[in-house]
Amino acid sequence: MSQVFISPSRPDPEIVDPYTSINFSLVSADATEESATSTRNKNLLVFLLGVIVVFSGTGNSIAGKVMAVPMGDFTPILGSFNAILYVLVYFSILLARYLLGQVPGESIKYIWTHRKKGGNLWERIPPFKYLILMGFFDGSSQVIGLIARNHISGPMLQILPQSNLFFSMIVASLLLKDRFTYWQIWSIPVLIFGVVLTILPELNGDLGDPASFKYMILLLVNPIQGAFSFALKDFMFRERKDLDIFIINSHNSLFQLLLQPILLSITFLVNPDILEKHSLEQYITGALTCFTGETPLWLINEGDICQPNPYPYIIYMAFNLTINISILLFLKKASVVVAYLCLKTILPFSVLSFYIKWPFIKAEKFNWTSIIGLVVILLALIIYRLATVAKKRYMLNCCSPWLPFFIPNGGVIKYKELYDEVSEAETSNYYGSVN
Repeated sequence: MSQVFISPSRPDPEIVDPYTSINFSLVSADATEESATSTRNKNLLVFLLGVIVVFSGTGNSIAGKVMAVPMGDFTPILGSFNAILYVLVYFSILLARYLLGQVPGESIKYIWTHRKKGGNLWERIPPFKYLILMGFFDGSSQVIGLIARNHISGPMLQILPQSNLFFSMIVASLLLKDRFTYWQIWSIPVLIFGVVLTILPELNGDLGDPASFKYMILLLVNPIQGAFSFALKDFMFRERKDLDIFIINSHNSLFQLLLQPILLSITFLVNPDILEKHSLEQYITGALTCFTGETPLWLINEGDICQPNPYPYIIYMAFNLTINISILLFLKKASVVVAYLCLKTILPFSVLSFYIKWPFIKAEKFNWTSIIGLVVILLALIIYRLATVAKKRYMLNCCSPWLPFFIPNGGVIKYKELYDEVSEAETSNYYGSVN
C-alpha cells in the first residue's frame, strides 16, 4: 500500500486538549449560542472520526491477515492491485484539488522540471528522483509485509514493525542531521525491551506453531525502508514547504506501479522455492486465476483454496481506503498529537483482536508476557512523542536530560503547546505504512 502521508497543513487555531480531543474555542463571555453549538458539533465530529480511525485501523489489520490465507504464495501479487487502485484514487483527488484551485500548477510542475543550476548529474535531475526512490522503498516494504502474512501470527504482524521508530531516528541522524534528546534516545531501549517481551512466547513456541524466524527478522528490519522513504519526504518538504501531500501520494503510488516488475522479483528472492516449483509465467497466471476465485489446476489437489477470492481482498481494501482517508480528515479537525495517540490506539486493539477467531485464521493463544510487552511498547512510543514535543517547544539541545513534562525554568508543557509544536513532515510518520 502507498505510504500514508498525513497533511502537514495546520487545523484552525484553537486550544486543544490532546488527551480528550475536546476543542475549547476562544470565545468571549457573551459568545452566542450558535458558536457554542458549532463547537459541540466539531467536538462530536472529532470523536466520531477518532472512532472511525480506530475501528477501520483494527479492521484493516484483521482483514489484511485474512485475505492472505486464500491467496497463499500468490499474496505478493496483491501489491500490484493496491498500486493501481491508489494511483486512481490519489490522482483523482489531486485533479479535483487542482481544478478547485487548492493545488497550484507550479507545485506539480516543480516535481518534473525543477533543476539546480550547475552541480553534478544527480543534482540536475528534477525532484521526481526522490519519488522514484520512495516508490521503491514503500513498494518493497509492502511486498515483504505481504510475504510475511502467511508465516507470522497476527499479533507479531502488528508489533514487529514498531521498530520503525528506532530506524527512523538512525536515518534522520545520518541523512537529515537531526539530533535527539536523552529522553528520545532512552525511549528506544524501552521499545526494544517491549518487542523482546512480545516475541519471547513465539520463540519459545508458547503460542502453538512458532513463527518462522526468517520472516520475523525480515519484518523486524523491514521498517528501514520506510525510514528512508520518510526521510526523503521530510527533505522534500524542507525544500518546498507549500508542496501538497497529494502530489507526493499520487506520484509515490505511480512509481510503485511502474516498479512492480522489480518489486515482484523480491518475492522470488525471499522465497526462491516458488520458481523451483513453478515457472514465472505459471506463477503470474496462477495468481490472477486464484484472485478471481478459481483454483489453478496444478493446485487443485490441495483443495479449492482460492474459492473465497476476491471478497477478502475487497473487504481489506474497503478498510484500507477508509483508514487512509479518515486519517487525513481526522488530522484536519483534531491536533496532530491527538491523531498520533489515536493511531497508536489501533495497535493494542489490533493485537487483542487476534485472540478472537476469524474466518481462515485461528484465535491466538492468550499470553500475559506478550500483553506486558505491548504495554511497554506503547509506553516507549508515548515517551518519545512527548519528548519530541518538549524538544521543539523549549528548543532543548541534544544532550538535554529533562523529562518530557518537566522543563528548565520550572515550565510544564501545556495542552495547547502539545498541539502547536509539531514538525510538518513528521506528521506523515505517525502510523507508517497502513498495509
